[in-house]
Amino acid sequence: MGAAIAVTVIAHIGLPLYFLFMFFKTRFTSRLHAVMYTWTTGAYLALIWRGGAGWDWFSYFVPYIYMALFVAAALIVAVRARNLPWAPLNERRPWFSIVLFALIGAFFAQAVPSTITAREYPPGKALKLLFPLKGGTYHVGHGGSNATMNYHVAAKAQSFALDITKLNAYGTRARGLFPEDVSKYEIYGAEVFAPCSGEVIRVQDGLPDQKPGDGDFENLAGNHIVIFCHEASITVAHLKPGSVAVKRGDTVEAGQLLGRVGNSGNTSEPHLHIHAIAGKHTDNRTIIRDGEGVPLVFDGRFLVRNDRVTVP
Repeated sequence: MGAAIAVTVIAHIGLPLYFLFMFFKTRFTSRLHAVMYTWTTGAYLALIWRGGAGWDWFSYFVPYIYMALFVAAALIVAVRARNLPWAPLNERRPWFSIVLFALIGAFFAQAVPSTITAREYPPGKALKLLFPLKGGTYHVGHGGSNATMNYHVAAKAQSFALDITKLNAYGTRARGLFPEDVSKYEIYGAEVFAPCSGEVIRVQDGLPDQKPGDGDFENLAGNHIVIFCHEASITVAHLKPGSVAVKRGDTVEAGQLLGRVGNSGNTSEPHLHIHAIAGKHTDNRTIIRDGEGVPLVFDGRFLVRNDRVTVP
């Protein structure tokens, strides 16, 4: 887990600050040199803004600060470079930097379209649901229709799954970067409501919350509820032990209390997981892995990573 935290910090804080610092500091030898560095920095910031999986760690305000700094730096560099030659004159070394920046920028830029196409889904199959949480601003940590934005797509049943956290006034999901106390996560204990009216076909309760960073690999969904509605089986997972408020066979109405968010199952930290598969299924393997994933649309929105939902 330490390696994952280090990578997240480097990708969201270290590299953006490095690129921006060097943007201000570098003495460009030509306008082309300045253009290529602008291209590389802008491509990385665009990619990490939409595709970064850690903005709820550091605050969703941070990307806006980066972009403001980038625009300011680009304007300053444009002024500094206006009297430079368009390309290096009779020098080979500056061309190395120009080509390198062009290639690095292209590497970042080629991944940006996939952060956009993650919003594409088969509209005829989408389930129209109520958002299952209330009373705050919620952040989609993983969601979308491709692997760039949603690691769940590796499992067929979870092709359109969502992981949802809650944000505080500072735009972060917890008090601390990665606290071990589950109560320090904003979403922990939040009430979960039925996203549609239907029949409760599977219930699991009584599994303990995991320490953040640990996971229960035998009970992947942890405490969970499966509701059959609109010809699909909808799973809400990682619930708090003892909080499940329904039992198998119950008929629930949309908006009815189901339980509370916990940290049970194979989960890195408290969050709500939700996904749906076509048909009525109660066996664990079909629900978690082999079922046909169905897109979820909440109040007209197909949510992807870094989307936010504010509900009263």
